[in-house]
Amino acid sequence: MTESLLRNILPSPSKADCAFPNLKSLVLNRTMLNDWSDIEALNTFPSLKDVRLLGIPLLNDYSEKQGRQLLIANLPNIEMLNNSKILPKERDGADRMFIRKFMDSKNPPKRYKKLVELHGHLERLADVNLAPKQTAIVEIHYEDLPPFSREVKLNQTVFDFKKSLVDVVGVPPSGFRLFYHDFEALEVFGPEELKSSVSKTCLHRFKVKDGDSFQIVRKGA
Repeated sequence: MTESLLRNILPSPSKADCAFPNLKSLVLNRTMLNDWSDIEALNTFPSLKDVRLLGIPLLNDYSEKQGRQLLIANLPNIEMLNNSKILPKERDGADRMFIRKFMDSKNPPKRYKKLVELHGHLERLADVNLAPKQTAIVEIHYEDLPPFSREVKLNQTVFDFKKSLVDVVGVPPSGFRLFYHDFEALEVFGPEELKSSVSKTCLHRFKVKDGDSFQIVRKGA
């Protein structure tokens, strides 16, 4: 059944009264299905194991991955979806995605309760910010002064950073050398001098991070 005006699927009242007890494969691509109850109705066909549901309006608001996960979570007996085998790991991930999607819903789908019974109530996923850091807390070392912490902007150039240290050294950037200490690699590579050749390079290019340090050495000292 494909490219048809089919708009809904009526569930079989029982396995005994099922009109298609031996139906194993069903193609519903580009039909007009637009309600999750139609997907749930497929679970009433006892032998159905292979379904194709591409291009249906129900999935228009979801990415390809999200749509597949939602279908898998709603079709516990299906083994093949859209000509691709459903592996146990994929089904487990789809079930958990479905639970988290509807955990705050006041009127979740019927399938939600069954999945919670199977997997239990899940923790919310941590909100991980993958955007690159804009600043870092580093330690500044200069002669006999006690080391001190300073928040530095990682999008500034080495030269701009040196200018911000003039208040500490008391001489212009050309009057001192600056060494970068990566605390994770210091024992292997040692300090790295930020020479004039990298004066226009931004600090983030050196992967500066919280806990790193910089040492100021006055020229002629």
